[in-house]
Parts: sequence; C-alpha cells; structure tokens
Amino acid sequence: MATQRVIKRYENRKLYDTETRQYIRLTDIARLVREGQEVAVIDNSTGSDITAQTLSKIIAEEGPSRPALSVESLHQLLRRGAQSATAGWEQLQKGINRRVQDALEQKTPLREMREEITRLKARIRELEESLSQYELEVTDGSNDDGGDGSESGRKPDGEA
Repeated sequence: MATQRVIKRYENRKLYDTETRQYIRLTDIARLVREGQEVAVIDNSTGSDITAQTLSKIIAEEGPSRPALSVESLHQLLRRGAQSATAGWEQLQKGINRRVQDALEQKTPLREMREEITRLKARIRELEESLSQYELEVTDGSNDDGGDGSESGRKPDGEA
C-alpha cells in the first residue's frame, strides 16, 4: 500500500508539505493527486483530517465549466445533508457512466478496430462453413463407386 503524503494546514491557511518541507498551493496538491500520490491534509491546530474538504475545494476551483451536479441538486444537497449526498453521488455516477458510454459510441480508432474484428470473425465463420461443405463433398465423392459399377477398382467376387 502506498504511503500518504501528509500536508499540514496552518491557521493562516498555508499548506505545508511535510515530505519536501516547503509550503505548497492547492494546485500543487492537485498535481500530486493526478500523479497518483495519496495525500492526507491535516489541520495543524486541531489534528483533524480535512482532506475531503481540501480536495472538494480543489475540484470546485478547477472543475469543468459545466458542473457534474445541477444547481438544483446542489441546493438539495445543502438542504437534506447526507441523504441528498448519496442521491447526488448516484446522479454523478450515472452522469459519468452516460458520458463514458457516449464516448465509446463515437467513431474512434478503438471502435473501428472492434468493428473490423467483428467483420473478420464473420468472414472466418463463412470460410469455415465453406471448408466444411467442401470436406463433405470430397468425402462423399470418395465413397462413390465412380459410376462404373466397381468398388475402388476391385473386381466382383469370384473373378480373378
């Protein structure tokens, strides 16, 4: 398990990275998280974990021009608290799933490759069926008597 990078927030709201021993900004924390670092933001005066609040603030400040939750949903979140948070989270997940599905539906090199593979599989099935048909014809043809009444060149019984 990766260790967490501890960031302390002081009363003057400055953020201090205990690993590099220097002050950092919210954008630096965002960069660390994007690079795969696990961070823990601790309020230096109370010792409480304020990671969620800090990351939420980063998302709010850097977030997309179109928020994931509607204004109405945000109002409900504030009015209903945790119950609405769960519903908001589900709405966010559904929105993300829709966007991912939409992206997959677009014509992309990956989708084109999948379509080509599907076409190739269908063609292989057709060729296998043709080959099976051919094998049946060859097998049936070798069991025929050749049309002259003799079996594979053998003479009728009793003849020398």
